[in-house]
Formats: sequence, C-alpha cells, structure tokens
Amino acid sequence: MQEPSAALSRACINQALQVRPHDGQVLFEAAVQAELDGDTAESLRRYQQCFAECPSQRQRILSVLLPLMPATAACDLLEPDLAGLRMIDGLWSRHSPADAMRPVKEQRLAAAYAAAAEATGNTRCSLLCEAASLERTLGNKTQAAATLAEAIEANPNHYAARLTHVDFALAIGDADTAKRELDWCLLRRPDSQKLQGRLQRLKQLRVEQASRPPALDLSTGSPGERR
Repeated sequence: MQEPSAALSRACINQALQVRPHDGQVLFEAAVQAELDGDTAESLRRYQQCFAECPSQRQRILSVLLPLMPATAACDLLEPDLAGLRMIDGLWSRHSPADAMRPVKEQRLAAAYAAAAEATGNTRCSLLCEAASLERTLGNKTQAAATLAEAIEANPNHYAARLTHVDFALAIGDADTAKRELDWCLLRRPDSQKLQGRLQRLKQLRVEQASRPPALDLSTGSPGERR
C-alpha cells in the first residue's frame, strides 16, 4: 500500500483547518506538518494557537518544545496563564538548572499573586500557599512566611497551610509562630507523628536560641570611651 504523499497530507490538514479551525488535534497536526515542511515560524504559530485554545493538547506541545528551547523561550512563545506556567515549570525543572528556571518561577509567582488578588476563601488560600512555596524556593523565606499567614487568614481552617506555616516559621527561627501553629494542629491531630517530629524541632530551636550569647550593645561604647 502506497504511503500518502506530503501534498495529500497537507491538503487534508488545510481542509480540516477550514472545517474545525479551533480543534486541538487539528491545530497540533497543522503545527507538525508545518515543521515537516520546514516552515518553523508557521509551526510555532500553530503551537502557540493550540496551547492557548486547547488545554487538552498542552502536554503534547510542551513535550515537543522541551528539547528545542529553554523554559524562558517557551514562556515567551506561548504566553501561558498560571496553569500553563505550572506545567512549564514542572516539566523544564526536571531538566534545567535552578538558575535557568528562576525567571519562570518568578513569572509563575506573579501570576499566583494576581490570581489570589481576585479570589476569596479556599481558592485564595490555595493560591497564596502556592505563592508562599515559590517564595521559599526563590530564597525569600520571610516573605514566604508572611504570604502563608495571609493564606491562613483567607481560610483559618486549612490544616495543610497551618502545618506548612510551622515549617516556614522553624526555617526562619520564629519559635513563637511555630508554637502557635503547632498548638492549633495538635488540637486537631494529637497523635500525629509528623507533629511530634516538628515539636522536637521546635524544642531544639528554643534550646539553640537560649544558648546564644546576648547581642552586644555597641551604643554604650567601651569602658574607656564612656565618660
């Protein structure tokens, strides 16, 4: 049986585009055909259109683009929403150094904050938890803790947010906040081994803080300098 010619394949795709111009499968195949024809610009344009209009095809598109360009270039091409940024971040992070992914995580962080500003309740809480996690990954531990506190304000009964707040507080040495959140969690899950482990970390933190020498007050000067 003779294989269909490139011209026939191209004609079929062009006809499909006329009948179903916004169908994800059609747009994806049109991008592939353009790539086979050597028309890179048209191929990328079709991938961009397909990514924007057809969420079901996004994973396939990203799998094609992954070996072709860095994550920042994929973001520039696809202009992804928050959901798309999550996918790009997740996929490229497995294959790229952390420094290369920082601009993508920053873009995702901004999108998460923007979405949280328009949301309420549990949705706002989840988005702020996502933002807090990104802040911590980017090295902004204090801001991560502050953002997580906002998440808890949006949904005070969100157990996972409270537990994460414990970890953030321990990471920055905020023993009081860690204790307050641990007490809240222990009231609800007193037998949790995970909580017992964090309680031990809190005790160790308090011991370390108590053993540190007091900060030297330089404002009084040395004995020879005081008059």
